[in-house]
Amino acid sequence: MKPTAYQYAVIRYMHDLVTGECLNVAIVAFSQRDRAFVFKASPSSVRIQYAFPSAKVSALRQSLSALEAGLRAFLAKNHNAPLSAALSDVLVGDDLSLGASPVGAGFAQTVEAGASDLLQRFVLHWETSFDASEEIFNRVRRWDRDFHLAHAVKTSSSNDSQWQDVDEFEAMEARCYGT
Repeated sequence: MKPTAYQYAVIRYMHDLVTGECLNVAIVAFSQRDRAFVFKASPSSVRIQYAFPSAKVSALRQSLSALEAGLRAFLAKNHNAPLSAALSDVLVGDDLSLGASPVGAGFAQTVEAGASDLLQRFVLHWETSFDASEEIFNRVRRWDRDFHLAHAVKTSSSNDSQWQDVDEFEAMEARCYGT
């Protein structure tokens, strides 16, 4: 089977236009020759919720569905149009939270296979397989504990009257951190 040439773009969600921070959330791929269109979004919203706690994920999902429908309709009417034309036509208006990377090109056995590889590389690669909030909390808790222990040791060695009982500190730590 001869490889298929296709164009692709990474769809990005920008939660705050002022800061400009964004996350890759979907892939769009299109083959002009085969007239094949593929839109793949991350099935999970965990990363978005952790990065932007105030994000309205249901509204983002609706925006992604509308973007997919708009691109599909544009490319159905304009068979010879490049993906860049479809993106610039559809990604206008009030919804500036979605944007696209510059259009790239690739070869794959099918456009579907190429889009799946791109989704894995640019979007799913950064998804977590564990509860990220717990991991982040544990890292902060360890840092905080280590900071206080270092401070206690420093205080204890510099002036014995300021820190009298390491056992007291450890008991306080256990109450605060559940360690």
